[in-house]
This record gives sequence, C-alpha cells and structure tokens, in this order.
Amino acid sequence: MKKIAVIGGGASGMMAAITAHDKSSKVTLFEANDRVGKKLLATGNGKCNFTNEKLNKNCYNGGDRKFIMNVINRFDPDNLVDFFCGLGVFSTVKRDGYYYPYSGQASTILDCLRNELSYRGVNVITEATVKEIKKSSKGYTLSVLADGKKKTFDFDSVIIAIGSIAGLKNKSQDEHYKLINSLDLDFVPVVPSLVQLKCSESFLKALSGVRFDGSISLLLNGKVVAKENGEIQLTDYGVSGIPTFQLSRIASYELADNNKPEVSLDFLPDISEEELTQLIMYRPVRNTEQTAEEYFLGITNKKVILQVMKMAGIKSSTAACLINKQSKAKVVKLLKDMRLHVEDTNGFENAQVCAGGVDLLELNEGMMLKKWPGIFVVGEACDVDGRCGGYNLQWAFSSGYIAGTFASGKNR
Repeated sequence: MKKIAVIGGGASGMMAAITAHDKSSKVTLFEANDRVGKKLLATGNGKCNFTNEKLNKNCYNGGDRKFIMNVINRFDPDNLVDFFCGLGVFSTVKRDGYYYPYSGQASTILDCLRNELSYRGVNVITEATVKEIKKSSKGYTLSVLADGKKKTFDFDSVIIAIGSIAGLKNKSQDEHYKLINSLDLDFVPVVPSLVQLKCSESFLKALSGVRFDGSISLLLNGKVVAKENGEIQLTDYGVSGIPTFQLSRIASYELADNNKPEVSLDFLPDISEEELTQLIMYRPVRNTEQTAEEYFLGITNKKVILQVMKMAGIKSSTAACLINKQSKAKVVKLLKDMRLHVEDTNGFENAQVCAGGVDLLELNEGMMLKKWPGIFVVGEACDVDGRCGGYNLQWAFSSGYIAGTFASGKNR
C-alpha cells in the first residue's frame, strides 16, 4: 500500500488528503495546530466564500496564468460545488457570483471536510510540526515534533500544503518556509496581499469610520497603474475595503522595492470632474444667510465634505456667497482625486493571503516538484494569489485535488 504524507491541514491539505486516501493509498495528515482547518473559519467574514462562478485567468496573479487555469479547469467551480454537495453542503450564489454554503457559516464547510477525513480513514495527527524532509531509499523520511518528542515517519510521497503566513501572528518567514527552503527551489519573495494600506496623512483620523462607494487608484510616479471600484473604508491609519485589497498586492511589492506609491480616492465616480465642476461652480446660493457648510452639505459623507472644505481653505461658517471659484475648484479636485501617500501595508498578520511562493516553473502538471519526484506543493505555498471573491479557496481546493490525484496514482 502506498503511504502518502500531507503536511498542513488547511483547505488544500484537507482536499489533498481526502482525494489521495483510498484502498491502495494510506494518508497521514500532519497539522501544527490543535485542529485542522482553523483558518477556514475566518474566510468570507465567517461565511466562507469558497468559489466564484465568474472565474477566469484575470482573477489570478503570480506565476504562469496558463498553468493556474490548467489546474483549476481540471477541478473547476462546478466540480467543487458538486464535491461539497456530495458531503451534504448546500450552496447559494450571491452578488458577483460568490458561492457560499447555504447555512451562511464557514463552520459548515469545515465540519463536512473534517467528517470526510474521518470517514475515509485519514490518519490526522495534530500539534505535529514537520521539521525535516529527507530522501530515503523508499521515498522520503519526515522528522516530526509531536507530543514534545521527535519522531520519524517513512512515506512514498509527500504533499506540502503549509499555506502562508497571512493571518498568522508572530510567525517569521524563515520559520514558516523552512521546509520549502531546504529543497533549494526557486521561490518568489512573499508579501502581504488582500490587506489594508497604511497612509501617512494625519487628517485620516478625522475620516475614520467613513464608508463610501467610490473608486481607488494606485499611482507610481504620478501614473495610475491599477484602479478598483466598490465600497472603500477609511480608517485612522489608512484605507481598507475590497477595492483596496485588490490593489494591495502591487503596493506591497512596490514598497518592498523601496518605492513610494500613492492612492487616489474618487468620492463621486459616477460624476465626471467636468459635471461636478458645473454643479458646484454654478449652483445658486439659497440666501445670504447660507453658510459654506450648508452649501456643500449633501454632496457626500459629512465627515468627508468637512475635511475637504478644510483642505480647500474654506471655513464652515463662511457665507456661501463669498466662496470664490478657486476654492470651489479645490473642492472639486479633492472630491475626485484625494491623494494619500502609502507608507506600508497592515502586515502579514492582517492579510487574507500572501503573494509569492514556490515558482510554478518548479512544478509539473500534477503539482509535483520536477527536482523532487514524489513531493508535491499545493495551495498558498505556490506563487499564486487571487482576487477577493472565493478565488483563493478555489485554487487551494483545485491544487489539492490535483496533487492528491497524482500522488495516489488515480490519474492513470
């Protein structure tokens, strides 16, 4: 009987173990935490957005998109929905093609995966840290620290599903990727992705808590390199929200290269700058008693308009009839293009995923390392990261399924 080890009990590791284990293959899953799948509980704000019906190559970053889609197309969203249905999970599609368990609880997905591991007879060893992988005459020997003791196990194949350091506190890159680094692989530097951005402007404290449907652009040397629309959230330290997350990957790599990106906020993306200029410049003043604050009130969030007025040099108590064209032009510019200087991300511990990982050129079509026959790398340990919307979990499940299939020989 073929013996297969899976290192890591996240989404990709559980899928790999479930897929690989059968009458001819016995799987042992090693998980460093006290339970498998803990990270799943936080996905989709606790609701587990596990895939998306609107999936294409542009939903992914990192390595070769053709390689990524080749993996996903062999276990696509329809396959994944059917898989969970077979485990008893009913699914529902919500806005933008997001798939969720009908229960609205991430725990539903996790409980069913745990039950399936048990049902199939996968040997799950928790609180076990794999310290070393060594080539042996029969395959690979793992050195594992469990129950305070170091033990060794022999396997024919090993699937590395260690995930990333996203969402983890007090975990260094060197410590987390030690196993992968020991294999002497080409490794793309890891940075936080799908994460908030910290900005240097002190006035953000006055805007903390503001949410608005707008657009956010990332600029390098004054040129727009990426733009996203949707609900943007302002915090006392910077910007958050899904549109910000979608840009954060680029910002992270630029910051790592010691560049200084900016973001531009458009509070009124449905109104052109020309239209807004006309509306503000020629809007009649209701009466001589009307103040500047009363004049501008209603354009957008009150906190925003008060801050914009302050930045434009307009006092709230100023008579509306006395506001000059230059000041009105500044208001228009700030509402359509408020610049913030990005000084950092909110760190790995607050990121949903990481960008970077094992270079996809190191892998064959079955997710196996070309240099190390019998060792597979899946999920977020690879240089693959997707947009918000279930794409990262789809990659995790697809890559785990493919590796489990090839490791057990079911692809033949």
